[in-house]
Order: sequence, then structure tokens, then C-alpha cells
Amino acid sequence: MNIIHLVEFSESKIISFDFDDTLCFDGEKNEIMISKLINHHIDGDKCIIVTARDPEHEKDEWIQKNEPKRTKVINFVKKHNLPIAQIIFTNHKPKGPILKSHNVYMHFDDKDEEIDSANNSGIKTIKVEKK
Repeated sequence: MNIIHLVEFSESKIISFDFDDTLCFDGEKNEIMISKLINHHIDGDKCIIVTARDPEHEKDEWIQKNEPKRTKVINFVKKHNLPIAQIIFTNHKPKGPILKSHNVYMHFDDKDEEIDSANNSGIKTIKVEKK
């Protein structure tokens, strides 16, 4: 028996967001990007954060010593009740290969070099402009 599908159902996709200067500006949320993240989640997409940060720099000791005003990614996610499935720290490695290895469909970022890296890895990108 042949089955003809008249309506193509799309699978959920993995959508990634940079953290600094994309979701968060100096500790404050970027309302536009948070809204996009929520809309992707409502549409059934899996939303993740892929940040260039070094995971060691998320520790309280490092923050207190080096950047006391730094916003921790996990605290930001919890404070704003964001539907984030995963947080990936790249330790300043190019994001493209990392996004590809996590099957990311689309990535939002403010940095040209990360946009280029993602594009070179076949990931769709959207450039986020600073406020």
C-alpha cells in the first residue's frame, strides 16, 4: 500500500542562542530575544544556550575575584524561568563545529566570527544587533 502525505509535518528543531549581548545585556534580559526564544519553545523547538564563556568563570570564587557584577548563565535562566534544555560552554572555541555536533538547526549570535563559524558548518544563523 502506498501512502501519500498531503501535509508535511515538521519535526522540532534545536535552536541555539548566544548568551552575552544576545539574551543578556549587562545583566538585563534582551526582551526581543527572550520573546523569540519563548516562541520557538511554544512551537515545539528545543532551545539551548551556546556561550563562548569558560565554564570555570561561572564559579562563584572566580566571579567574586574577577568580575563581581558578572551574571551567571544558570542564574539568569532560573530567574527568568527560561525553557532552556541545555547550556554549552565552548571555552572560546569556534561555535560552528560545536553547534553541528549538537544538531543545531539555527543559531542566534551577536559576533560576526561566530556567525561565520556557524555558517561554515552549515548552520542557519541570525545576527543579533546590540541595543
